[in-house]
Amino acid sequence: IPEGMLIPEQLQQWLASTQISEVAELQLPANPTVSHDASVLQEAVSRGFSSDGEVFDIHHLAELAADVCGFQAVVLVGTDDVWCRGLLQWLTSGGMAIVAYDRNDASHLPASCGGMRAHY
Repeated sequence: IPEGMLIPEQLQQWLASTQISEVAELQLPANPTVSHDASVLQEAVSRGFSSDGEVFDIHHLAELAADVCGFQAVVLVGTDDVWCRGLLQWLTSGGMAIVAYDRNDASHLPASCGGMRAHY
């Protein structure tokens, strides 16, 4: 949750009613000393998360979001409750999310490939 972002009452209620430990694989606090000229790409390469800009592990993306961008980062397990109630409310309130999807090689649109063409 970006610092200072207001969370709508409905989302606050959902978070309060959900055992976050049941849906969160990883929770990272925001880095309070973010450098405004930091490069996510340079940091990803220096940590060995990427060689040319693509990051394949959502846990690495969360770490970069927290450490380099200063966001509180949470990796959620995709239960129906998370996707149907929480994510929609989060996005409509101005929140950000990174979602994994398979992409069609020709059009780059979402496709069903069994995870073999996963992108974020």
